[in-house]
Amino acid sequence: MIIGPYGPDLAVPIGTAATIIDANMRAGRIPDDGFMLLASTPYQHSGVDRARAELKSHFLSEFAEQVIRREHPALAQKMRRHTAVVHWPTRRLDRLD
Repeated sequence: MIIGPYGPDLAVPIGTAATIIDANMRAGRIPDDGFMLLASTPYQHSGVDRARAELKSHFLSEFAEQVIRREHPALAQKMRRHTAVVHWPTRRLDRLD
């Protein structure tokens, strides 16, 4: 699922996505061996722009993990968290963790 910053309160859509993933795992529609949380932020230029993207990605990754751990502690045990930035002109994804 892709969750974007379409409103000021990201906790609600993150919690909803976790609920859907959990329900699909319980129903056997998707494997229950884990899921990946990927937080990424695009940037245009190296330097300050990339540094800002890195800070934002780390914040979003940590925030999403906290929401999932609070609302779905059992599901959180199956989570694999990754944080990245995307160089938008080339679409290159660079992992930060």
